[in-house]
Amino acid sequence: MNYLKLVFLVLFVIPSVVVGQKVVNSNFWGNWANSGTGAWEYGFYEDGAVACSDFWKYKRVECGKKRMEVVLENGNQTIALKIKQGKNGNIFIARDGAKAEVFRPCNGKNFVAWVGVDTVSFSRPLVITDTVTIRGYIRNLDKVTHPALRGYTFTCSYNGSLGEDGGEIVAPIDSSGRFTLRFAVSAPRQVGLAWGRMWKNIIVEPGETVLLYADASDWKVVPDVSKEEMINGKKDVLFMGKNARFH
Repeated sequence: MNYLKLVFLVLFVIPSVVVGQKVVNSNFWGNWANSGTGAWEYGFYEDGAVACSDFWKYKRVECGKKRMEVVLENGNQTIALKIKQGKNGNIFIARDGAKAEVFRPCNGKNFVAWVGVDTVSFSRPLVITDTVTIRGYIRNLDKVTHPALRGYTFTCSYNGSLGEDGGEIVAPIDSSGRFTLRFAVSAPRQVGLAWGRMWKNIIVEPGETVLLYADASDWKVVPDVSKEEMINGKKDVLFMGKNARFH
């Protein structure tokens, strides 16, 4: 091997092996719920992923025809996933070497969040002041053109209790559709979440972290559709976190 060929291998071939690509196979794009528990656990998108109620970057991606190995990165934390296509639109995901589990797509056509009797409840109520973190991803926000849906802010409002003041927090949404907001509470509290034509009321408790997902393309605009269809039409609004089942 001559010197020029050696230089070529060092500069181009070795980095492609060490770093890997960061483009996720489109077959795995979208949100995925654990078939055994009903919980939404993963979301894979063009420019990043969500897991464990947080945002993750793609550190490494290796794709095959019906499989994918991906390493997610968040600060100094990483998650290694092995993913394979299954039957009926489902996939298998094995995390950090554990046994693979079946996941089904979370979408408005066939997503059933919880199956069976719901016995979930809040933990024993204690007066503890702690921070609530709400993260969100409004997908396809950059593709929306109607002025009523292009507000790059997200609003969280809540009433006071136990001598605390209520308030309203307006968080900026970045160009990729992501936002994070935090506030302190001393007891379970109802909060109102609003963006454009999305309104949701949920109850949070001290120390909770919530991740919300919505797709901007689900919100049709007048006069394209009727007001009833705009409000009541099927939309994907998902929650991830300890109390996601309650939300």
